[in-house]
Amino acid sequence: PINPPLLPEFPVNPDLLDPNRWQPLALEFFVDQSGNPIPTGYPDALSPEWGLVAPFSLNENDLEIKQREGFDWYVWHN
Repeated sequence: PINPPLLPEFPVNPDLLDPNRWQPLALEFFVDQSGNPIPTGYPDALSPEWGLVAPFSLNENDLEIKQREGFDWYVWHN
């Protein structure tokens, strides 16, 4: 990650480097998708990318393809 983990128990976020990038949460424990509690640390980033999902109410004029770090990001209705 670009940003260091966020400590949610504190009211401010002084270590944020890029507000447009993902920031993991540093939790005492988190529960994974199978319901298993995982002590300490933070979960890995999962892709938030939904740009390749076929839209049902948008057309090609609503699509913008952006690039970052050699990857294409399909952004609908930006």
